[in-house]
Amino acid sequence: GFCAVKTELCVNWKLSIGIRRRRCPKKSAVSEDGKLGHGNENGHSTPKRVDTLALLGIQVQNVACGSRHTAIVTSLSQVYSWGDRENGVAGHGEVEGHQHQYIPKLIESLSTVCVVQISACGFHTGCLSKDGKVYTWGEGKFGRLGGGNERHCHSPRIVESLIGKSIKQIACGGFHSAVITEDGKLATFGTCYCVWCCHCSHD
Repeated sequence: GFCAVKTELCVNWKLSIGIRRRRCPKKSAVSEDGKLGHGNENGHSTPKRVDTLALLGIQVQNVACGSRHTAIVTSLSQVYSWGDRENGVAGHGEVEGHQHQYIPKLIESLSTVCVVQISACGFHTGCLSKDGKVYTWGEGKFGRLGGGNERHCHSPRIVESLIGKSIKQIACGGFHSAVITEDGKLATFGTCYCVWCCHCSHD
């Protein structure tokens, strides 16, 4: 059967993953880049268990969906991801050529970090550790990784400017990211690539 221990949910415009069964349109989901985690690029119009996680006995605590990848936090606070590996989207380090990760794989660089929350959107991912540190990876365009530049990051990297800020939540958008501190302050980084967000800057 299905095993999930928390009703966290993140939805992206090309892919959605849920905990409960629900009605789905007849058209199969888009699974290019292997982002459904079934070992291939086939789509499915009804929910299908990700067998790799089931065989490993992994309980899912938190799930996040990007345009080309998926990432989870397990009940042991480990992070697994799968999908496109170009420009570090999946977080498994640099690869030769355009390769995909078709089944869930542990992000080894986070294996010693106690991760409590994860968010993904578009082509990047951010996660939060128990001690309030923020890690990001993927495509760095628009500065959405928070490193002060637009370089891609192929493996999770701590956002140094947020160290000591006691972050309690992270959210990733298509062109930016946002974090909330324990005392209720909001910080954002990236750019506002839309006409209705006139309060944003492109610095």
